[in-house]
Amino acid sequence: MPRPRKKVEVSQRSKRRKAYNKSWHEAHRDEVLARQKAYGLAHRAEKAAYNKDWHTGHRDENRARRLKRNYGLTIKAFNDLLASQGEKCAVCGKKNWGRWGPVIDHDHETGDVRGILCRQCNMAAGLLGDDSERARLLSAYLRGHKKEK
Repeated sequence: MPRPRKKVEVSQRSKRRKAYNKSWHEAHRDEVLARQKAYGLAHRAEKAAYNKDWHTGHRDENRARRLKRNYGLTIKAFNDLLASQGEKCAVCGKKNWGRWGPVIDHDHETGDVRGILCRQCNMAAGLLGDDSERARLLSAYLRGHKKEK
């Protein structure tokens, strides 16, 4: 029965192996990339099906992670904000969120969350550059060109 190796030897051996692997990959970079590309092309459909299944099965976790990363919100904080708005868009008051669901409106300068909007209102605010004066001018323009029915 072989003697157990000391941890120091394993550490030195793993460092040497890691250095060798790194130098080999650097020397054969084009070959490795070509092999990876060929594998990806040959297994495209399998990978797409796997990714779709994974994302479908982890929808809630992904949403929670995205809310935390992008806006610093937990699911509970999001739901509380939505409830404080009466479960509707903070601008137009629609409760029908459509295909995209509710969208978080935030200040692009500070990152502060302002409210939850429908997709159309959020896009309108973004296209106006979050400029309230520009929105007022557009509103006046539209009122001035409204046709009587």
